[in-house]
Order: sequence, then structure tokens, then C-alpha cells
Amino acid sequence: EENGADFALVLRPAFWGHGEAITRLALDRGFDGFGLTEVLIALPFSRNPDRVVARYGFVPDGDDTYAGVRFRQYRLSRAAWSAGSHLEP
Repeated sequence: EENGADFALVLRPAFWGHGEAITRLALDRGFDGFGLTEVLIALPFSRNPDRVVARYGFVPDGDDTYAGVRFRQYRLSRAAWSAGSHLEP
């Protein structure tokens, strides 16, 4: 994406309970391994993810429409990730 890499995570039942560790590893790989500068997530308005995504350092970044459906957008910069915002429990 021109405005950052999209991040999505869907876990099979066998991996439920491991989402936090998998997310941290994926973001580490994205920023450190692939050299990404920003990561975006888009979540439907039917969910209230603010506390969960803030845990990793994501901040609200407006909304967007995909296939006629509005989504909240959150952005995480490499600088925020490197500053250790993802280390908060």
C-alpha cells in the first residue's frame, strides 16, 4: 500500500491464546526484517478495539471505506514500535 502495509491476523482455533505473541513477532519482522516504516489495520465499526490496538502502539487514523463498508483505521509507525510502546502489558 502506498500509505503503509496492511496487517491482518486470523487465527485457527489451535492458536487461540497465542495472538499477542504472534502479533508481536509479525510486527517485529515487518519493521526489523522487511524495513516497513508504517503498518495499518482497519477494523469494522461493530468492534471497539481502541484499548487492544493501543497496547501495540497503534493510534487512530481516521476511517476508510472498502467495498462500500466503513472501517476504522489505525496506524503504527516504526518510531513508535522502536520506542517500546509495544512493551506495555
